[in-house]
Amino acid sequence: FWDDVNGWNNDWFQLDGQDMFAHGTQQVAAISHAPGKLDLFVIGTDNRVWTRFWTAGGGWHPSWVPIPGQAVFDHQAQHVSVVSRAPGLLDLFVLGFDNRAWTTFWNEGPGWNNEWFQLPGQAIFDHSRQHLAAVSRSIDNVDVFVLGLDNHAWTTFWGLREPMTLEVTIDQSSTTIPVQVGMHIAATDGIVTETAYSLTRDGIP
Repeated sequence: FWDDVNGWNNDWFQLDGQDMFAHGTQQVAAISHAPGKLDLFVIGTDNRVWTRFWTAGGGWHPSWVPIPGQAVFDHQAQHVSVVSRAPGLLDLFVLGFDNRAWTTFWNEGPGWNNEWFQLPGQAIFDHSRQHLAAVSRSIDNVDVFVLGLDNHAWTTFWGLREPMTLEVTIDQSSTTIPVQVGMHIAATDGIVTETAYSLTRDGIP
């Protein structure tokens, strides 16, 4: 470690504990989500994601602990990507055995989510060769990147959407009863939907 008073520590030292990981295939992901706090993540030989933390007041937690959930990942090929959107928030990402991107999260209040879950979408990637990279631009944004099977860079994102405005037009397609109309709804996010309605003589759906 390094600090602005003493500079670099004189030597490396082993973290206490009996837990061991596969140095030939694994890499530790480290992050700080607030001053005086560190979190480490690694995929264990049991294919579960393990974590350990350090605080300025209490030092290192006595041992590594597994992240909640039953999901397992390839410890021989995959590495965990971690990002902090704000103090007290952590998001983890990893490619699963199904070649889909998986995630879980931690909040300082309730703690860890109880299970990993897939990111939305049908895209798949090569978990045996590729790793996810994640970054946060603000508390309301996360961007994830990976190289696809087509050798292009792919991305997805999480974030709060801007308020949408809708433009609605109604076209009458018949003059008989029940009246047939088409409702066209265009949104500012580019999504257009069309719904057909039938009205009775009194105009009640």
